[in-house]
Amino acid sequence: MFLCSKAYENLIWVRIPKFYVRESVNHFLDNRQINDCFYKFDDKDTLLLKCWRNNKLVDVEITIKNGRRRKNYMFESISI
Repeated sequence: MFLCSKAYENLIWVRIPKFYVRESVNHFLDNRQINDCFYKFDDKDTLLLKCWRNNKLVDVEITIKNGRRRKNYMFESISI
């Protein structure tokens, strides 16, 4: 039997200790050199950033989504 599969979405969630979310988000942004930005609130649950990174303008979006998350998995597989 031959099986080949590919999943396009990361399925592993890592727990952030309570009260350390801010540090985790800061660490994520710092590691990607997101540090020279302008911001605006698109709505009450969305923060938009325009940032310079490596002499290029990049868009960053932080959105709070309420309710159940819809599973949007894309699988490709071959089995013989």
